[in-house]
Amino acid sequence: MPAYLTRKKISSQQAIDAVASDRYGAVSLFLGVVRNNSEDHTRSGKVSKVVRLDYSAYEKMALKKMQETERAASKKWRSKGLGRIYIIHRLGRLKVGDISVAVSVSAVHRNEAILACR
Repeated sequence: MPAYLTRKKISSQQAIDAVASDRYGAVSLFLGVVRNNSEDHTRSGKVSKVVRLDYSAYEKMALKKMQETERAASKKWRSKGLGRIYIIHRLGRLKVGDISVAVSVSAVHRNEAILACR
């Protein structure tokens, strides 16, 4: 399954290349990026400064969940022209601006690529 965990920097181009093909006319890419703030979603609404995030995971379970997500999207969108799906999540210490997750999807048409990526 095209779902991965990594401790290396995630490349948006690598995510695009993983799904691109001349068989498909669309590639959709989602990047999750470490931002410089964290809003408290309680009543206080306090905003805290973020300088880094430390990601850890029970890797076997995380990969299983990522693969389930990929299979569900594939099942839902395959008959509508879905091509390939690629999911990668970073582990370890990330600084503001680093990519923490990338999801890329190819499909025959843009609407299906965008919806499947979502």
